[in-house]
Amino acid sequence: MGNSASSAFIPPAPRRVFWTRQEEDIIQLEDMLTNCDEDFWIITVKKLSMKKLHLPQGIQYINLAAQQGLNGSCVVIPCSFDFPDSKNDLKFTGMWKDGSDQLIYHSVKSKIMQTYWNRTELLGNLAHKNCSLKIDPLKDSDGGPFHFRVEIDKLDKFSYKDNKVSILMISEPDPISLSIKGQVRKDRSTSAVCFVTHSCPTSPPVFTWSHAGSQKVQHTPVKDGQWKAISTLRFQATKEDNNKHLRCRVTYKGGQQQEAASLLEVIFAPEISNTSHCTSGAKLTTCVCIAESSSPSRVQFVLSGRILDSTDMKTHDRVTIGILRVQQGPYEFIHCLANSTAGRANLTLSVIHLHKKCRGKKTGLTEMEDRVS
Repeated sequence: MGNSASSAFIPPAPRRVFWTRQEEDIIQLEDMLTNCDEDFWIITVKKLSMKKLHLPQGIQYINLAAQQGLNGSCVVIPCSFDFPDSKNDLKFTGMWKDGSDQLIYHSVKSKIMQTYWNRTELLGNLAHKNCSLKIDPLKDSDGGPFHFRVEIDKLDKFSYKDNKVSILMISEPDPISLSIKGQVRKDRSTSAVCFVTHSCPTSPPVFTWSHAGSQKVQHTPVKDGQWKAISTLRFQATKEDNNKHLRCRVTYKGGQQQEAASLLEVIFAPEISNTSHCTSGAKLTTCVCIAESSSPSRVQFVLSGRILDSTDMKTHDRVTIGILRVQQGPYEFIHCLANSTAGRANLTLSVIHLHKKCRGKKTGLTEMEDRVS
């Protein structure tokens, strides 16, 4: 306080300090800290006007949130508090109590209610002002309310009864959110995102995907002690994946599972089947071109530099069959073209001359032409 003598007294209200120095002085009031939200001390100085000094609370609650917890999983109650910085090593004792002042956590196990033995753990470091508590596994009876109490040797002690936390017990986790980014194209990298919220960051949910690929998992806090677990899958779809479901399964601490699915609509350019063929008989040359694509294809043929539309065309689901019939000629190769909104393809077909192989067997040739036509 300075070299000169001073005296102080604290009447109930207002709180005042009087001393006799005329010059500015530093007043040490640590022993007078209270647990009020704000303390205003009126200071009277000889030959100076009255001044008002604001003192921070000795220990101040910062963050204790309402919680949601999944039965059978775990819950972490985020908690932090404040106290004056000190150069001395401080000894802390932290504890958590229920609404009837029974201990659900204490560093001395024998002081804890038996129903909470081996289920509560102080995750935070009190010296770092962290009082977070984990309850694992969570039971129906763990609804609370609970509050934190701290005792700092030779400094202060306080129970945060005005900062209680209750746990909203849920029997089922919140729904899964599953989305696919952009269009799914054959043999191109695609990303799918699956995320859930949970209350157990020490044992987060496990993701399982129905499709092979590389998975990246992230965990981020949101609010009220809840966390978001996000799994991103990068994969390449094939045309066989079209109209199949991509599934994301989530397994929570405690064993509960959830699943979400999204239908894959795979976009792929036409692919011309190697069963496509051309045959030339005595009168007609017939070509059959079979194209498969995610959207209907237009099948055409290139004959002696000319592009010809199909004489007949049939579509079934993803398959388009184009048929060309032209008068027999000296054709060795005919090109098949397939175009769709997803792309294009072409294939050169060798013409099989049946009349050369079946010379003198008109009956067999006629039957073959009839089958093709």
